[in-house]
Amino acid sequence: MKALRPATLLLAALGTVLALVLLLAAEPREVLALVRQAKRPELFQALLWASGIVTARGLRLRLVVGPRVSALRAAAVMALSQLAIAVVPLRLGELALLPLLRVAGVPGTLRAVSILVFLRFLDVASLLTLAVIAGLTLGVSTATAAAALAVLLLLSLLAVATGLRSLRLLARQWRSRRGLRRRVLRKALQLRREWRQRARSPLRLAALALCSLAAWFGLWGLTVALLRAMGIAWPVGHVLLGMLGATLGASLPINAVGNFGSLEGGWAAALSLVGVSPAEALASGFATHLYSLLFTASFGAAGALVLAVTSAESGPRNGAAAAMASRNVPRRP
Repeated sequence: MKALRPATLLLAALGTVLALVLLLAAEPREVLALVRQAKRPELFQALLWASGIVTARGLRLRLVVGPRVSALRAAAVMALSQLAIAVVPLRLGELALLPLLRVAGVPGTLRAVSILVFLRFLDVASLLTLAVIAGLTLGVSTATAAAALAVLLLLSLLAVATGLRSLRLLARQWRSRRGLRRRVLRKALQLRREWRQRARSPLRLAALALCSLAAWFGLWGLTVALLRAMGIAWPVGHVLLGMLGATLGASLPINAVGNFGSLEGGWAAALSLVGVSPAEALASGFATHLYSLLFTASFGAAGALVLAVTSAESGPRNGAAAAMASRNVPRRP
């Protein structure tokens, strides 16, 4: 860990410098002007879009983990997870989902990691679909867009098949091992069986795909609503292209706090392809980012309250159930 610390500090420093440089290029006065002139009706529409995103992500997590977590607690977990992703530097907030799942009642680190990987796979597949839609809105032929999507999905399936093959090879190597390796292997094989059983339900897979697409379409709608609240009426296809660029930029581990800098850089770079000036794109990027962060923080705080209340309620119930179980256990003569 000590060897990685200088590299981590360097990335954080680069992210801070990038955010400051881009903010100066956007002119802070222009950013504040856009924030102040945002109209309340459109901001309320944006808030509704944000609540729809949280709901879709919560339903998706509920479908993944099963009945052990209620839809409300699943939405609370995702709201807190998104807050961590938004504020923790260097994309380390992604890992916040692991302890949050444990708090919500999903035990096992390996299980939580598998859920995190699966959710990111769904996000990537949804982004690929949106990229094809963006291509169609910008004039790419339908045949080219369909071929590109088919190739990308094929690569995704090959990656899944490669992962399963690697697991089988690992099972052969560790079958005779004991201790931690054997326990990890047994847990991994158990998880593989569970995922296979869930994958046999076409309705569940369709619902997962629908929830993932709904969340990303909601982010698209949220961005459009925020821009229109500030008096910016760009075509929705241009906004989608900018959103995809911002997502790619935010995925880079060179941001200090709140994904500021890398997100706006990706947003401006994508919008430059459709003729938007860098200064205008950067100013709108910082302004919409501030409002999005405000919404994320609000839903994150609500999620923390929901988890705290429901955990406090489930504690006495679990204690009572354990007490009843202990009384029902027959004693040895």
